[in-house]
Amino acid sequence: MRLVFVLLLLSALPAGMKHSPSPQRSERISLEVGTITVWLGMTQEDAVKKFGDAGYQVTFANNTLSVHSASDSHILQFKNGKLVFADREWYTKYKSNELDAVLGALGSLAEKARNQPCEVIHSPLSSPDSSSNRVFVSCGDRSVLVGRGTIMGEP
Repeated sequence: MRLVFVLLLLSALPAGMKHSPSPQRSERISLEVGTITVWLGMTQEDAVKKFGDAGYQVTFANNTLSVHSASDSHILQFKNGKLVFADREWYTKYKSNELDAVLGALGSLAEKARNQPCEVIHSPLSSPDSSSNRVFVSCGDRSVLVGRGTIMGEP
């Protein structure tokens, strides 16, 4: 099975997974997605342009932007034309050290979240064609998903 570490940039988590609102900060919540910096509230048009200009293959459907390059792919989600979710992986076929991936993902979360309280939630999934063991670490508007699973029999 392939272990996946993803830093999630979120404005809203599923019910029961969000802390009370954090104090207003002047800095925007941003994340490096491939070679592009994105931020909560970024417009869909800006994201499409930035990724397209950087040479990514861009597909948009159902408020989800999929971006692909020769070495990676990412998902961004929008609500009312504004970015509410973006992902970044630390563990890929090009970077295969699992411990380094855990340290990279959690270290980045710790740096960005500063001293905000965090919540750790175990959230396994199971369906006829997929299963995964997932743990969310959520600190304010930032979260890390650590998971291992299969989709349609593939790790």
